[in-house]
Amino acid sequence: MNLLTIIGNAALDKTFRDQLLDTDPVGTAHRYGFHLTMDEADALPKLLAKKVELQKTFQSLDDTLLVICPQRPCKFAIHSASARPQPGQVAAD
Repeated sequence: MNLLTIIGNAALDKTFRDQLLDTDPVGTAHRYGFHLTMDEADALPKLLAKKVELQKTFQSLDDTLLVICPQRPCKFAIHSASARPQPGQVAAD
């Protein structure tokens, strides 16, 4: 279930998305407070392997969502801008 939440959050929060699609998606998920099972931690990098295509898809979805959530990052994202972990910091549970 975490993978669905992570993908949804990536659609709504470009900063999270960029970090997730960078070099360490599992570490990014952990920093944002997601607790992945071993299967989810194994699946996440595989799921995000096609980064260029995913960036385009996420951007298209983000453009569509601007109608219902013009604020960025969207208020429906798991972590608002003020709650985002800083580099080297882990989100509070």
